[in-house]
Amino acid sequence: MYVHREASLLGLRGHVRNTADGSVEVVAGGLPEVLDQLHEKLRKGPQGSTVSDVLAEPYDGDAEALHAPFTITR
Repeated sequence: MYVHREASLLGLRGHVRNTADGSVEVVAGGLPEVLDQLHEKLRKGPQGSTVSDVLAEPYDGDAEALHAPFTITR
């Protein structure tokens, strides 16, 4: 919920999902400076959480995923 809320507030497009290994995968599209803001929020995480690492890399998947409002997928 944290990632969805923060990405939506920043006006980003894309999705977030929990993976089988317990990590969180975020696919986000928007202006580079706004993506940097999300990256910083992810590095801090929600209050009371522990974030061990945040990896950012270019997205080469389905471009349609970056045209819809930010969603939570399963």
